[in-house]
Amino acid sequence: MSRKSIVFLLVILVGAWSLPASAQQDARVLMRALAQRYAGKKNLSFSVVYRYSKERAPGTYLDSLRGSFEISGDRYKYLIDSTEFLGTKDLSVILFKADRLIYLAKPSANVRSNNPLAMLDSLLWKKDSVESRVEDDGDRQKLILEFRPAGPVKRVEYQIDKRSGLVTRVINSIDSRQLYEASIRSQVQGAITYVIVEADIRDYKENAFPDDELDPGKYVKKTNGGYIAQAPYDSYKIFLATPDL
Repeated sequence: MSRKSIVFLLVILVGAWSLPASAQQDARVLMRALAQRYAGKKNLSFSVVYRYSKERAPGTYLDSLRGSFEISGDRYKYLIDSTEFLGTKDLSVILFKADRLIYLAKPSANVRSNNPLAMLDSLLWKKDSVESRVEDDGDRQKLILEFRPAGPVKRVEYQIDKRSGLVTRVINSIDSRQLYEASIRSQVQGAITYVIVEADIRDYKENAFPDDELDPGKYVKKTNGGYIAQAPYDSYKIFLATPDL
C-alpha cells in the first residue's frame, strides 16, 4: 500500500450536482465563497495531518502522514515525507528525494487551481452524480458531497471554521484500491471496500514565505537542450513525463 497516495486524496475532483435548486444554490454559494477566500490570501501556508481507517472502524487509525502546503495565486507547493510537489499553470515539478529524481509534466486540468476548493467549484456543475448539502454544527459549517453511484469516491465532507472561513478538516470515503500504486491497482482482487481518509488542516499563516518561493526556476532551468537541475538538486536525474515541455 502506498503511503504517498494519501497526499492526493485532498484534491479528488469529480462529479456535480443532482439536488433541488435551493440546495444546489446553498452549496454553490459556499463553495464559491471558499474559493474566493483562498484566492485572496497572499503567500498562505498551512500544515496537514492525514489519517486513514477502515470504513467499518472509523477512528481506529491504520496509518498517518504529516505534510505542509504553500499557496499563492495560481501556484502551490506541498511537502510530504520525501516527496515535494510544485504546481503552476504551466509546469508541474515533483521531487522524489529518496530516488534523487525530478519529474516534470504539463499540469493536468485538475491541478491548475491554487486550491482544491476552487478546483471543485469549477467542476461541480458538469454532471449529475453528486448529492450535496450544507449543515451548521456549532462553530463549524459542513459541506457534504455524496457520490451516487459510489465509485473511487463515495463521500467527501469539508468542515469550515465559521470564524476564519477556512477549511479545518476534509473527510474522504474512498475505494481502498486508491491507496495502492497505480501500476498494481487493477490487480487488487476481492470485493470493493472503502476506507476513510481524514485530513486535519491547521496552522494557517498568511505572508509566510517570500514571493519567489514557488518559482520553478529554483528546481530546474530550461535551455535549448532541455532542462537542467539547479543546486541543491543538480545531482538529480530529470524525467520528462510530457515530451514537448
